[in-house]
Amino acid sequence: MNLLEMVKHLRVSLLDDTGGTGVIWEDIEDSQDEVELLRWSNEELTNFINEAIRKACRSSYLLKDSQSAFNITLIDLTSDYILDSRIIRVKSARLVTTGKRLTQISYEDIWDETTIAMREGKPSHYYVDSITGLVSVYPIPTIASGLEDIQFITYREELSQLSWEDDNEATPEINPRFHMSILNYAAYLAYLKDEANSLDPARAQQFLSLFYQDFDDTSVHAEVRRVRNKRGTVAYGGIR
Repeated sequence: MNLLEMVKHLRVSLLDDTGGTGVIWEDIEDSQDEVELLRWSNEELTNFINEAIRKACRSSYLLKDSQSAFNITLIDLTSDYILDSRIIRVKSARLVTTGKRLTQISYEDIWDETTIAMREGKPSHYYVDSITGLVSVYPIPTIASGLEDIQFITYREELSQLSWEDDNEATPEINPRFHMSILNYAAYLAYLKDEANSLDPARAQQFLSLFYQDFDDTSVHAEVRRVRNKRGTVAYGGIR
């Protein structure tokens, strides 16, 4: 479905919010007085859809990517780098020039190897802090060891959000088979809008439950995520 079709499904099938007979809700903009005929504007529903897509991607790793736009370029005597904010998880990393894979380590590994943060040379290991969005490489790169790009395989969010104003016929990157499921989360957010004619916590919870049938820890998509995590585990035997 494209954005227009997704908003239509929300309005007609889930929210019952088309403004009444004769109202052309597709043409009503957020700045127009006619928006009062609707409980939710088209822009609001678009925001809810974007958040639903983001939630699904973070729950079930729907998008995997290794494009060069997410590469980092090593800097002399610098071990910490900021990852693109759309990256959810780094699955693998390698040096671009040689293709040599870097070994992922944990914070505890760095803690146990007290000298690791002081070593200099071509990186062979990396650590990702999912809270701060930083990736750290070890040993610390130097000009002498060669400064190059590091490429990642990542699970990520969509590269750009949908926009009702810019293009309401744009389609999400995620596979169309997920579209109906993520609209349940958009409906959940819509019914949490704190206004008298839209707030309905009970209905919100119903749609949240429907969403979690597809995207919680016991869903088929989450099972794929668990398998991916298990395969990506790296046993630590000491950093050399």
